[in-house]
Amino acid sequence: MSEKRYHRSFGVYGIYVKDGKLLVINKNGGPYINRYDLPGGSLFL
Repeated sequence: MSEKRYHRSFGVYGIYVKDGKLLVINKNGGPYINRYDLPGGSLFL
C-alpha cells in the first residue's frame, strides 16, 4: 500500500484600491502567464 502525501502551501495576498482602481499584477511565468492576479507571495515557516 502506498502512503498518501499532501502538499500544503500558505500564501498572502494584498488588496489595494485607490480612486476606484484595483491594483493587480500581470503574471509573467509559470502556468498562469499573461493572467492577472492580486499581489502576494509565500510565507516561509
